[in-house]
Amino acid sequence: MKKPILALLLTTALILSTPVLAHEGEDHGTGAAHEHSHDAKSSKPIAAEISATSPLKAGESYNFTIKLTSEGAPVSEAQLQEVHTRKVHLLVVDESLTDYNHLHPQALGEAGTYSASFTPKKSTTYKVFADVTPVGASQQFVVAMITGEKPCDTPCIDKTASTTGAADGLKADLFFKSALKAGAPVMAMARITDDSGKPVTDLEPVMGAFAHIVGFYDDFATVAHIHPMGKEPTADTERSGPDLSFHLEPAKAGYLKLFVQVRRSGKDIFIPVGIEVK
Repeated sequence: MKKPILALLLTTALILSTPVLAHEGEDHGTGAAHEHSHDAKSSKPIAAEISATSPLKAGESYNFTIKLTSEGAPVSEAQLQEVHTRKVHLLVVDESLTDYNHLHPQALGEAGTYSASFTPKKSTTYKVFADVTPVGASQQFVVAMITGEKPCDTPCIDKTASTTGAADGLKADLFFKSALKAGAPVMAMARITDDSGKPVTDLEPVMGAFAHIVGFYDDFATVAHIHPMGKEPTADTERSGPDLSFHLEPAKAGYLKLFVQVRRSGKDIFIPVGIEVK
């Protein structure tokens, strides 16, 4: 059986296929994520502000608008690069790191203003990391908060480490060739199987790739967004799986919750895996 291999690299950054551009965003309480510039020139910091009518509640559709500005001026779609089929990606996660949503907002008539909606599984606070790349500049993760009806239970984050995760009939097993240490590179592989243990070979393209991985540290401030390297699908009819190879170089120590996003039968599936970085 032919097994297409996707190389995924987790460094202090976002990984693009070609050329490689790295980033890991970190919230410093200023509304903009920390940025490391490599090939692209430095970007002017972007800020985000969220407007909503009421606190979110588990199980109820939540609509909100997010306004992106830079030095007080709106940031329109025309000022942003398209990355993996979209100009704005919203990485939305609750403070327990259990409910992750990947949203693609719609631009409204007012420049720099975008609308989005999702149905939260929790009633606690959510954080939005707006993943944007200004034209000719570096990627940024721009941070904004969504208030929930009630605070997170204590302890908020279940830091149980497990290299296996499951969701919606699929299972992901992660295999590491050496111990996970901050700043130390390690080769790894994710194998996708179904409930019966059968290897999954019909993974569909999602955002111009066969898989995406997003990670959130237990500080509820640092996000790691990983994109596949290697051959990307050129047609919606292409399929991949079950083995996805990647290279992991954690930027810091701590608990890291990973979500392996794949698509099967037209449905996006987010498989959670928790790992501990020493």
